[in-house]
Amino acid sequence: MQPKPSPYLAAAAGLGALALVNDVLLHPYAISTAIAIVLYILVLVLAYLGGRSARRQDARPGWVGAAIGAVFGLIAGLSSFLIRATTRDIVPAKGLSRLKLLALANSPEAHVAAVATAVLTFGIIALIIGWIGGLTAKAGDLDAKRPDSA
Repeated sequence: MQPKPSPYLAAAAGLGALALVNDVLLHPYAISTAIAIVLYILVLVLAYLGGRSARRQDARPGWVGAAIGAVFGLIAGLSSFLIRATTRDIVPAKGLSRLKLLALANSPEAHVAAVATAVLTFGIIALIIGWIGGLTAKAGDLDAKRPDSA
């Protein structure tokens, strides 16, 4: 049986787009943190369900979970390119060092590092959650429930 493309990847892309909009539009407000936490939990649930689905199709549940996390992290991480840090965001430094930190925070290298960190972080965490989801499902379980499988 050939594994089918996972609808969980499309859902992860949708959640990533919501995280991107949340970061860009609601960045200065406290509700942004609560929304982000809910989105992160939903991505982990998707990774768990994707791992279960992959195991039933005799695919690799950890890799499916990692793909879900990486897609979410890539799209959500793009918000770093759309948000500019200000001097209010850099609290501990004073004077010239504050301006240097501000320039570093708004540099392209910092934005690329933020995206790479988001992809790796969500990919690794979702890999573990997808693997756990795969442990809770039986291989080939999907075929056993179909009436037309003989």
